[in-house]
Amino acid sequence: MNVNGGTGRFFPGRIFFDHLPKTGGTAVAEWLRQSLGSGCVTRGHMWGRNRDLIRQFGGRFSVISAHTHFRRGDGLDPRYRYVTLLRDPIDRTLSWLYFVAENSGHTAADHDQTAVRVRRFLDSEGQDVDENLLSEVSNVYCRHFAAIFDGSPESPGDPASSLAAIQAYSVAGIYEDMPAFLAEFGALVGLPAPESIPRVHVTARRPAVKDISPTMRERIAALNELDLNLYTNFAGWKRHIGPQQSDNGQSGLPAPQWEPYEAPKGRASTAAEFALKNASLSGGKTHPQGALVCFEFEFSLASAFENLEVGIHLHDDIGRVAFGTNTTLLRCAANDARQGAHRARFYLALNLPEGEYTAGFAVAVVAPAPPRELAWFDELLSFHVTSPAVRQGVGYAEMPAEASCVWISGR
Repeated sequence: MNVNGGTGRFFPGRIFFDHLPKTGGTAVAEWLRQSLGSGCVTRGHMWGRNRDLIRQFGGRFSVISAHTHFRRGDGLDPRYRYVTLLRDPIDRTLSWLYFVAENSGHTAADHDQTAVRVRRFLDSEGQDVDENLLSEVSNVYCRHFAAIFDGSPESPGDPASSLAAIQAYSVAGIYEDMPAFLAEFGALVGLPAPESIPRVHVTARRPAVKDISPTMRERIAALNELDLNLYTNFAGWKRHIGPQQSDNGQSGLPAPQWEPYEAPKGRASTAAEFALKNASLSGGKTHPQGALVCFEFEFSLASAFENLEVGIHLHDDIGRVAFGTNTTLLRCAANDARQGAHRARFYLALNLPEGEYTAGFAVAVVAPAPPRELAWFDELLSFHVTSPAVRQGVGYAEMPAEASCVWISGR
């Protein structure tokens, strides 16, 4: 049975869109999401190791779009068709630098001092390069792609092995020729290529490459020598092979008319005596791990109730309950809830792994038995948790850690 009410022609494929920062990937992912539906394409800005993301989301979504990384020798999952998009390395680096400097309110830069390091870099014409900034402004492509098949930790990222990895992708496009990329990607997934896609996450203010000083240009070029080599060879290879041919069995045939498959909505129900007025989260939608935030819910009751219980529940981006609590567990039950307006606040320290989350809200009369539910909402608010800039370990958890190493013997 088609729960969406159509013929059930939903996109069933396995696609991994390897979204490199500042290459227009968010706009591409939004095009896919609008065309194929929220139940087919992952949402938000996902980050993680390629294998881990496939394990988490591969069974739920047809298309995984993420800022991903590979451990050396991981390889590409043979069950998936991989897609990526490259941009001129100097232009990409400038876009990233000015996005952080000018749009820091929309990134984690406010929390990890990245914006401060970027401004020092820009003010010094690229001479003041913090070590923690190098991974974002120096040879991003080579480090990323060389790790796919190169199992040698001694290799810092070789243009030749990087190009070989890119050539294994089903579609690899050039940002400067977005229409051709969209046509190739569309052919792969069976979608007509759009004439254009709306730009998102646009850098508020930045100079063009031709307008920066020779000193700055030379500095960025020096930091991206390997990437410039790779990009030149990649662009030449693209011109040589022409448009990449889709291997989805649709070559020469009309594109199938996919119906957007929308993800099932979270539960939302209310009794006649209850009305939700407002839900809010302090500090915006992006918070660092451990941040203390306030979730606030305003509601009204048409009748008075004794033994009212108010609760909050947080879900991660694959629907698991990350945390939940209520006024009974916190020993602040509303024993005499009068008719009229009420405000409930929950103060939580976000000790959560990096990722996307939703917050829900519930109200029930818990006595006399049996309990009576007045309201339940699964997805009232959404927010993103960022990890600290410098971690003490690896894995999905962040744990306080110390170590010691002392000399104990001459033998």
